[in-house]
Amino acid sequence: MGVPPLLTSFFPKWNIYSMLPGIDANALSGNRLKDQPKPPPPGNVDDLRRRITQLEAELPKRMRDCAAYVLGHTEQIAFDTVAETATGAGVAPSAMIRFAKTLGFSGYSELQRVFRAGLNPARPNYQSRLAALREVGADSPESLLADFSEAARASIERFADDADPAMLTTAVEILNASETVHVVGYRRSVAVASHIAYLLRQLGRPALMHTGADAIEAKPLIRSGDAVVAISFAPYTPATIELAEEAKARGARIIALTDFGLSPLSQLADAPFRIREEEVGGFRSFAATFCLAATICVAAGASSGSR
Repeated sequence: MGVPPLLTSFFPKWNIYSMLPGIDANALSGNRLKDQPKPPPPGNVDDLRRRITQLEAELPKRMRDCAAYVLGHTEQIAFDTVAETATGAGVAPSAMIRFAKTLGFSGYSELQRVFRAGLNPARPNYQSRLAALREVGADSPESLLADFSEAARASIERFADDADPAMLTTAVEILNASETVHVVGYRRSVAVASHIAYLLRQLGRPALMHTGADAIEAKPLIRSGDAVVAISFAPYTPATIELAEEAKARGARIIALTDFGLSPLSQLADAPFRIREEEVGGFRSFAATFCLAATICVAAGASSGSR
C-alpha cells in the first residue's frame, strides 16, 4: 500500500502503522534500527572474532553461515571476491555484504581489508614475543612463573564457570559408546591430542592418533559408531576440519575442543566445547584445554568401569 504524497509532505514519518493505537510506528518501520548508533568496525582479525562472538546469538541462519565460513577461511577471504566467498559459505553475495555491514563495515571490501592486513602475521613469531617480554622486564623465571600461573588459573576458572554439565555428560557418553576413538590435532593442538590418546589407551580404550608422532593415515578406518575428538583453534587447521567433515559423513560422533561457537568444528560437533585461554606476552596458556581433556577421558574411564 503506497503512502499518500499529501500525508508525507505534512507527516514525513507517517506510515500505515501510525494509524494503529499502541503501536510504535518507528519500531515497526525500521526507523528505530536506523537511528541506533553504528558500532565502529573491528580493527583486526581478533577484534572481528570477538564481534562475531558477541552477535552470535542474534544472527539469523544465513548470517551464521557467513560467520562460520569467515572464521574458518581467514586467509582465503583476503583474496576471494564477494561472489567466491558467498559461494563458499553457501549464501547469496547480498547476504555476505549484509553480514559485513552487521559487523560494522561499510561493505565486503572493508571486511576483506582486515584479513589482508592480518596476512602480516597478526601474532608475532616467538622471537618477537620474547623480545617484547624483555623490553618490559617480564622475562625473569619468577615473573614468568607468576604470570603463567595466573593465566592458567584464570583460564581454568572461566571454563569451569561456563562449562555446560549436560555437554560434559554427552562427551563422556560418546566416548563410552564408541568402538574406537580417533583423535586429531595439528600444530599447537598436537600436544592435547597426544595427551588424550595416551589417557584413553591407559584406560583401556582403543584410540588412534591422526597427527603428531603417532601419525597414521587412518581416515578409511573411521566407521559409524566411532568417536572423533577434534582439536583446533583459530586460525583453524584445514586438515582437522576435513577429517571431522569426513567422519561426520561416515556416521561418527564428534567432540570438538575449539574456541568460538561459530568455528567450523562447533558446527560439526555433537559435543562442542568453547575454550578461551589467557595469554602471557602472546604465549597462550593451554591449561583449560588440558583440564577438559583429562576431565572427559577420566570420567569416561570411571563411568565405564562402574557398569
